[in-house]
Amino acid sequence: MKSPEQFVRTVYARSGVAAACLRLQDHADLDVVVLLWALWRAMAGVGAPDAARIDAAKQRTGPWRTAVVQPLRGVRRAMKTDDWP
Repeated sequence: MKSPEQFVRTVYARSGVAAACLRLQDHADLDVVVLLWALWRAMAGVGAPDAARIDAAKQRTGPWRTAVVQPLRGVRRAMKTDDWP
């Protein structure tokens, strides 16, 4: 089985996956990194994480999401508007 990083890159590059992940991120406030990690665990035969493990992953990735993902998401949205310089 691929490493988690290789798995995520491979899955995310598939047609429609990035758009679906962004919709989930925008409309369900889903943490895409945690989603793809959970999928990797299930596909690797390690077993899908339970709620406690998912909560721990969210706690661990929360600072990154706040400091990096959300600001970049804002820039990405701004660039798609007519107001962008």
